Amino acid sequence: MENKLLKSLGEAAKLQQAGRSSDAQIIYDQIIKSHSSDSSHKNMDALIAIAHNNLGFIFQRNTSLHEALEHYRLASELNPKYCEAHYNLGHVLHSLGDLKEAIECYGRVVAIEPKNVDALNTLGSALSSNGDLASAVKVFKQALEINPSIAELHNNLGSALLSLGKLNAAAASFKTAIKLKPEYVNGFNNLGHVFREQGNLEGAMENYEQALKSDPNLLQTHNSIGNLLRQEKKYEEALSSFEYINNQISKSDSFGDPSSEEYWFNAKSQALECLYILGRYKELKDELASLSESHQLNRRLAAISCFVSHQLEIPDNHTFCRNPLDYIHFGSLDTHVADVAGFLEELIVDGMKEKQVWEPRHGVTKSGYLTANTIFKASDAYARLEEVLRSEITSYCEKFDVEACKYIKHWPRAYFLKGWLNRLLAKGHQRSHIHPGGWLSGCVYLKTVESKVTSHGAIKFGLHGYDLPLIKEMPQERTYSPRPGDIVLFPSSLFHSTIPFTEEVERYSIAFDLYPQIKQMSDCD
Repeated sequence: MENKLLKSLGEAAKLQQAGRSSDAQIIYDQIIKSHSSDSSHKNMDALIAIAHNNLGFIFQRNTSLHEALEHYRLASELNPKYCEAHYNLGHVLHSLGDLKEAIECYGRVVAIEPKNVDALNTLGSALSSNGDLASAVKVFKQALEINPSIAELHNNLGSALLSLGKLNAAAASFKTAIKLKPEYVNGFNNLGHVFREQGNLEGAMENYEQALKSDPNLLQTHNSIGNLLRQEKKYEEALSSFEYINNQISKSDSFGDPSSEEYWFNAKSQALECLYILGRYKELKDELASLSESHQLNRRLAAISCFVSHQLEIPDNHTFCRNPLDYIHFGSLDTHVADVAGFLEELIVDGMKEKQVWEPRHGVTKSGYLTANTIFKASDAYARLEEVLRSEITSYCEKFDVEACKYIKHWPRAYFLKGWLNRLLAKGHQRSHIHPGGWLSGCVYLKTVESKVTSHGAIKFGLHGYDLPLIKEMPQERTYSPRPGDIVLFPSSLFHSTIPFTEEVERYSIAFDLYPQIKQMSDCD
């Protein structure tokens, strides 16, 4: 029986390698149905595990990640020493945002094969994504002790060190990566980031330009150059960089597809912002008119269009959300939870167990900590909070169902939430920003600021951001001083910030974004 099973697995593997995945899947299914697991036949279990693992790979290639997850999980359970299954399971979990379990899977591979450099590298990357940067650095260094000649490993170590603010150590890692791989664009690009953080703008530009020598079409580097030129107030040159990116993206098949990474480049909105700063209003108006015809749903474009329309007194024709201040919603955990105080305390205790990063590099959070955006997987309490938020979001959608804008009329039928814990200390605040990847954003307040100054620790909403110059005074902003248990929901294109507080207290909140599932957008119903 074992020989017959081996023969069947071999036949299926050949079909799979020949690109005949459907035929291979039929054989794998037959193997699994014909040979039930029997603890007395460990060899059989190991062979059936191979069938599950290979089936998982077929589903993964077809982007059916949940089906792939099921087969990888069965394979790893049938054969606990099957490193490939653990690794594949971790990879899919990582893709689905379940970093904790992904880290466990990669850890099992490393426990079985301590010198598996690929597993160590992937483990380090998952730890970095989960905010455990110190552990990531340790793992990358462990991998480099085994094989110090891999440029990508030095680059990944440098990225973790950069996120920790250890700029000199990060620069050394990137330089080693470049020495090992002289045309390594990621190394040059990241070294440019280090120089920019150090205030050495000339050194940053030299490294960005070196990256372009190796890959002239590297859009991320063109974007870095555009941002650097804008920082230096060289707006005409910055505009050229952003327009180059836009021209390249317009030639791509993924242009206009919100599921693609290219769609979320800020280059289009950055170009509009440069035109506005340069006073080239005629071109700006023409671009905005063109965007309205293309039905763009990009959130940063929506934010800029709304701001510019007010400043230049022209219609806002962007199709996403024209009047975002009208779509702010205030709710409370009181309507969902009996013991709010107990629930909030549980969320704080569980949240404090998560790894936190001080003043992340995006520059929004000042005098505060953030966790990774996987907080809803932190504990049962956070899973329950996600259910509460989904219920509140349903009420929100129904509340505005009569509205005509695409923000409501094209509400995502299927979506997922990403959330993170914000912990602000004295003088802590969030700079004005939007969440361009989300559809709807929100906050749940766990612990707030009690102050004689009512605005301390409040959330402020407005149309102005990115330090754009004002031609005329903006309309009235909306400010809200939250209390523990409050829920606030608003369009992701709406600028918001936290007003600093001086009290020696800590302010806890859960921020989150609603992301549409790929290609599953429809009217709210």
